[in-house]
Amino acid sequence: MARTTVRCNQCGRVSNIENMVRTTSAKRGERGAYICTHCATRNRNYHATNDAIVGTEKVNQVFVGIEYESSYSDEYARNAFAEYKFIPTHDGSLRSDGIGSRYGAWDGNSCEYVSALMRGLNQASKFALTCDRLMTDGHLKVNESCGTHFHVSVDSMKDAHGNKTYMGYIRRFYHSLFDALNNAVASDPEKAVAVFGRYFNGYAKQIARTSVSDNDRYLWVNVTNDTNIEFRLNRFVSGKQFQNLMKMEVEMTKAIVTNFCEHFMDTEWDTNRYPTRTEYRKHKAEVTANKLVKLYEKFSANI
Repeated sequence: MARTTVRCNQCGRVSNIENMVRTTSAKRGERGAYICTHCATRNRNYHATNDAIVGTEKVNQVFVGIEYESSYSDEYARNAFAEYKFIPTHDGSLRSDGIGSRYGAWDGNSCEYVSALMRGLNQASKFALTCDRLMTDGHLKVNESCGTHFHVSVDSMKDAHGNKTYMGYIRRFYHSLFDALNNAVASDPEKAVAVFGRYFNGYAKQIARTSVSDNDRYLWVNVTNDTNIEFRLNRFVSGKQFQNLMKMEVEMTKAIVTNFCEHFMDTEWDTNRYPTRTEYRKHKAEVTANKLVKLYEKFSANI
């Protein structure tokens, strides 16, 4: 006897089969998954948070998060993102692309998918390859209105007393840390587009020497969050490109933590060369800045 009811692959709700959208499993490649109309048509509000955690916990682990903005996303893509624990949210800055709005301004083609907290890059790398397939098969699109913001935190972002103070250190020496990298990216727009997927814009601005620039969350390197560095220049072009980009930005964050943050409270240094602690800290920031430029050159060679 044919089934008359099925379970939604996203929320678990059981409903009549005629009220469901039949889709596929992104991870297993099997047909026969279903999404209820509610999950297929609803985007959460812009400020919705994703409290899920995925990946295996390990020592000294990097934690990452992705905000994937899409100009077109159908039910197959929504199911794929759900299986990777992303949630769909509304973002008014996105322009719809594809077949027109199916469900209205708040939940049509355009959507920003917010990831769970990902332990390590394994899950994120698999997700990037899944997006490749979705784009190739026409289930997912991005256009010039879309970014793919990448958040990187490090488990050691705390001082010896367990207080999360490293982001404060980074903010205090923001220009010393990031000006050189910013100039390297700006100097060759073609290379920047190849690496990041796009060039600077109003939502991913160049770093400028103004009194408030390091407090601007729309800078392409955003450090206004208390727990992570957000890289806003990213746009997903291909799985390989985005995997390379994520690896680069994780390595950059590690370099900042190990070469600058962990030396911020040093009590001994060459006082002949650096008479004050501030000068010593600036020196460590500039050493780190040079490492960031070298990492950019290294990973840009992979494109």
